[in-house]
Amino acid sequence: MPESSGVLTNSGAFLLSRGGGPHRICRPVDFPFYESSANDSSSFVKGHVRPVVAIGGNALSWQYITVGRGRALTIRRWSRTFSDMVQPHVSFWRTGNIEGHMELIKRQVEKSLVDPGLRDLTVRIVSRSYDHVQTQNGMKPVVTGWGKHFWAPERPVCPPKDAACELLDLWTFVVLNCRYVYDPDGTDLFATAKVTLLAGGGDCDDAVILFCSMARAIGFTHCYGRVVSMDGQQWVHTYPMIGCPKDSPSVAIPLDVTVEGAQPGWQVSNPAAVADFPMF
Repeated sequence: MPESSGVLTNSGAFLLSRGGGPHRICRPVDFPFYESSANDSSSFVKGHVRPVVAIGGNALSWQYITVGRGRALTIRRWSRTFSDMVQPHVSFWRTGNIEGHMELIKRQVEKSLVDPGLRDLTVRIVSRSYDHVQTQNGMKPVVTGWGKHFWAPERPVCPPKDAACELLDLWTFVVLNCRYVYDPDGTDLFATAKVTLLAGGGDCDDAVILFCSMARAIGFTHCYGRVVSMDGQQWVHTYPMIGCPKDSPSVAIPLDVTVEGAQPGWQVSNPAAVADFPMF
């Protein structure tokens, strides 16, 4: 099984370079690039680079990973002016199987849960601690997190300890505020819940991180990422499965928002293979 490699940025975004393999991952295109030697700014060494996108602050910058003999040699980041090259705070990872792939997603769930803003936002959603903003269609409810207004579910407040109802709140909130967006070509990006929400979108990996993080923040005790293969050869999709009720789950509810028209409880039918990976 070929290796994949990735970058964990200090903004909470994990990027996984794709290498052909069972994850429906395509081999990135390398191209020649000359960069300054770390020891001698007047000399240049030839290498190959793979572009990846780093999300941080208010700017979008390109990172270039110099590679050789199948492994990363150096990592550099160019500013938007392309004038200064600085060393970013990143970690470089390699995974050789789907277990490693999902372990990196689990790490982003753990990273998301360290942020107290996630707990605050999720409680506001299920408790209906809303503000309102004026729109062309009148006043609309919003819930605030990290200084940003998010559209809020317009549903009756859930009865106490109604876990399934709270999951419907989370589902509605994510549908209102997050668009399905493909990762940059040649990369897998694993974002924390905060990064996904502030960006306003992500893909299926990000949805697993987001739902499992929010569910854990309000007391759900079981969530796992379900990975499916339609042909028994390649893992092509993942979505969260969250246990209800919270304390002693008797059923796992799939929440796959990446399929248009899907509702809570819908999941891929007749997959050739399924694998489940606990997120906490």
